[in-house]
Amino acid sequence: MSGLPSAISIARRRALGLGGAIIGTPPPLNIPPPLSVPSGSGFNTPAYPQNLLASWDFTNPSSLPSPWGAIVDTLNQYVPAPNQYASSMVIPSAGGLKLGASKVGSNYVCGAIGCISSGGVGHGGTPTFTLPSTCRVRFTLIGPSFPSAPGVSVPGTWWGMWAINPPGSSPTYEIDGLENNGGAATTALQTLHQWNGAGTNPWSTNSHHANVGADLAAASHVYEYILEPNQLTWGIDNIATFQLTPSNLISVGAAPAGARWNLPASNLYPLVNFNIDTAGQIGTAWSTSNDSKLPMYSTVLLGQVYGM
Repeated sequence: MSGLPSAISIARRRALGLGGAIIGTPPPLNIPPPLSVPSGSGFNTPAYPQNLLASWDFTNPSSLPSPWGAIVDTLNQYVPAPNQYASSMVIPSAGGLKLGASKVGSNYVCGAIGCISSGGVGHGGTPTFTLPSTCRVRFTLIGPSFPSAPGVSVPGTWWGMWAINPPGSSPTYEIDGLENNGGAATTALQTLHQWNGAGTNPWSTNSHHANVGADLAAASHVYEYILEPNQLTWGIDNIATFQLTPSNLISVGAAPAGARWNLPASNLYPLVNFNIDTAGQIGTAWSTSNDSKLPMYSTVLLGQVYGM
């Protein structure tokens, strides 16, 4: 015997949808199987992009994979100042990239990464990698927990895997492949937002709460979405969980009237973030009684983008 596979090799195999062991004939190297559509879901069959455009291994103990970088930004959306993203909370490790949250004086500092050259989520910058109009985006992630209580989600946390186009884009888009608001232990929120160029008057916002059935901090899961010009499909662990098309958008904005389908978008770049919500604006508020247990960390293991 050559020995047992490492935890990272198992994580990589899970990210490819292969599980921990080869059974039968595996798909071609680096190509996960098609996203499985549950019977009775009513979902259309999504595209099956198989051209590997990017593969990012976040288990390098010394650096981020190119072209990713730490986002350094004062948070002015959802989570009030003096919270901020700081490079000190982006920590490479052999066990996966750690995105942390801690408290320095009266300030909370948190970790976020993105394919953008400068600025931050709301302050400009130039994308260093953008998504094509048809693609499959997959990330293997572990939810945040305290080192003293690994594998247990904590109320008041906010972490996600998403894509957005730079501020000032008209219209502005945001695809949330995963958003875990308030530390809901088993629930992944999957959302498409579309705004006008000013970032106000949302044209459409559609969300779905996918229940994984297990604490998201307890183990790695593969979160993904398949973007097409007239369809957007989300999945978890290779099973489709939510789908939007031009016919089922829900309008939430008064101006302009009516839901609008504006995909494909240009200049969408990927991000992964972890934060704590001191005001409860996007879920359960963070309890200051947990400050003494900080820091805490979420983990990024692998990211992949496939095109047609």
